[in-house]
Amino acid sequence: MKRVRLGVTASLALFLVAGVLMGQDSKSTQDDTTPPTKAKGLLPKHFKSLGLTDEQRQKVVKVHAAYAAKVASLKEQIEQAQAEERAELNKILSDTQRTRLRELILKEPDAKDMTTKEEKKTDSKKDDKK
Repeated sequence: MKRVRLGVTASLALFLVAGVLMGQDSKSTQDDTTPPTKAKGLLPKHFKSLGLTDEQRQKVVKVHAAYAAKVASLKEQIEQAQAEERAELNKILSDTQRTRLRELILKEPDAKDMTTKEEKKTDSKKDDKK
């Protein structure tokens, strides 16, 4: 999971840097008659259908990339806070209650791999104590 987060964060950072670099004026020997290159990047949902001009598209891509890094950082903070909350809640429950909770979560139709790292750590600590 950490590798996935790291990969997503690195990708978003790359988009951010690319957006910033594309926004800078370069002092190259490019002719004024040469059309500017299009900014490459992802547009937010539904923006493709708006008929944006090239200038608007470049600005949207730049802004989207700048905020994507912030959003990724906040999502990571939320995931960390949720993991800490689950760990605290698991400390309150008895072993049987934790087991029952795990069973209930796994029965949910859209249950992802809900076995948290904290639960695995707790289980391995119990095994060590035995």
